[in-house]
Parts: sequence; structure tokens; C-alpha cells
Amino acid sequence: MGAAGALGLSGRWTLAEAVGRAATVQPLTPVFDRLPSLLAAAARAQQSPGLAPWLTAGTDHNLAARDLLDDWDTHLHPLVITLGRAAERILDRLPERIAIPADCALYRTGSTQGHHAAEALALRLDRCASTLLLIDPSDARARRDAPIWNRHLAASEVYLRAAVVLDTPAEGLDPDWRATLDGPVIEIGRACGALDTAALIEAMLPGLPFFQPAMICCDPVDVRTILASGPRARATAVRWTGPEECTAATAEACADLVSTRSRGALGWLHTDLYFTIDEWDVLNTLLTERLPPNTDLLLVPFPDSTRGHGERVLSFTVVGD
Repeated sequence: MGAAGALGLSGRWTLAEAVGRAATVQPLTPVFDRLPSLLAAAARAQQSPGLAPWLTAGTDHNLAARDLLDDWDTHLHPLVITLGRAAERILDRLPERIAIPADCALYRTGSTQGHHAAEALALRLDRCASTLLLIDPSDARARRDAPIWNRHLAASEVYLRAAVVLDTPAEGLDPDWRATLDGPVIEIGRACGALDTAALIEAMLPGLPFFQPAMICCDPVDVRTILASGPRARATAVRWTGPEECTAATAEACADLVSTRSRGALGWLHTDLYFTIDEWDVLNTLLTERLPPNTDLLLVPFPDSTRGHGERVLSFTVVGD
């Protein structure tokens, strides 16, 4: 079933009403009032003469969105949805560091929506292979909106989806609220050393969900399998600048994450262009030695010409009980 059918959407119903028309449901709050200007900017960037003339007064925005999506390879351009101020600040700085779809900036907390919004989003999700929901747990509206978004993403049958909860309290998430987030939830405690939460998220994105070109193949099936291997996932990131620092950095990354109940791990390693397969093998061995036996590990290097010589940044996510 496509997203529109699964969500029960039409021009009459808003997204929140589609979740439970008879129930008292807080409205879903992506910034759909920005959709026309975003489509216009995308049309200019793509130099699409067939789309630009429609984006004037009286534009059929559903038709414009459909035409634009026909030109996008949306399987390679998934959605990042941000809920809460801390999450939005991270998204605001991303375009300077990583290629993200223009409409990622639309989906945030706290704004109005029009009747055209439901079909536009349903169409987008129907063609989307993966989504990442960034949640600021200190923001009351973000906590309220997160379960609604989560239900929509589940109903849309996006292949790979995960919720990332920023700055997770040391005592963990509220269990009642956590139970409302069906599917993989990754808790972010702290980054190691001088890295901040934004740098941690940026290190996660090339592998989850953007699947950018890697030195070793990153299979979405493996990512999905590891994320589904346990009810709790936690993540951190660590940086080092020389091979002599690798062992200590690996130990620091594993210290707060790995336990005897760990079932799987995802490592996205950002390197300069001088990275070798031998170095990957050494790091893979170091991580494997710190994980329990029979734990699945996916370690993927992403070469980056902007990295300093010898610089390595490892985003590390461990899934377990």
C-alpha cells in the first residue's frame, strides 16, 4: 500500500486527522507554508522550465511537488525530520557539510499547515527509502510531535527509518514516552573528547540514512538488520589524528556503549584520502575484540578530501538490550 493509502489522506483531511479522525490528536507540524518557495528554489536550481512557470499565484502545489519528485532520485535523497530547537540547529548547519535534500528543512515543530500538505508529504514518503527523525527531548512540542511522526513514517512503509534522541539523560528516556516510538530508537548521550552532538550526528548521516559512496559497500539491508537486533541503541563519536591514537580512541568510544548484552554495532569511519584497507582491518579487529562474541559489526569507511592528514572520525552505534 502506498503512503497516501496507508495514511488515509485526501485533500480534505490534515495529516493529524488522518491518524485518528475521531480522537483528540495534536496536529502534525511540519512547516508546509514554506513549500511553494522551496519548490521554486528547487526548480531554479534544476533549471526546469516545465516547473518554474507553475510556481506563481494560483500554483497547484501538489502538481508542482509531483513534477519535482519525478526529477529527484529520492531513494538517494531521504528525509531528515527535526523536532525541537536543538535538532533544528543541527539541520541548519548541515548544508555546509553534507548534501541533503532541500525539503528536509520543511519538517520541523511548531507551524501551520495547509490542506495541500497531506498529499505532498504522502507522495514524498511513498518514494522515500529512508528517514531519520531527530528529536530534542527537552522540547515539549518535540516530545508531543514525535509519536505522531513516528506513526506516519511506520504507515508509509519507509524501508529504513530510525529516531535519534539528542542529549539523552543519564537515567535514560522516560519509558512511557519511549514506548510511543515504534521502531529503532538511537539514544545520543555525549560525543567523546572535543566533538559535540552536532558533529556526532553529521558523522552518522553518510551511513544512516544517506548511504553516500564508501570505500567498502554499505548495504541498507545490513543496517536495518543490525538496528532491529535489539530494543535499545546508543551512539557516540570519537576523533583521532594518528595511528598511535587509534587504540585509546576505540576504547573511549566503546566504554559507555558496549555491554555483555550488545547484539550489533554500526561504525561509520570518516577518513582522509590516504586510508588503506589494512587500517580498516586493524580498526575492525579492535572493535570486534571489545564486543561480545557473535555480535554483528558493520564498519564502513567514507573517504573525504576535506579531512586533515591522518584525521579519523568514528561514529559508533551499539544495539542491545
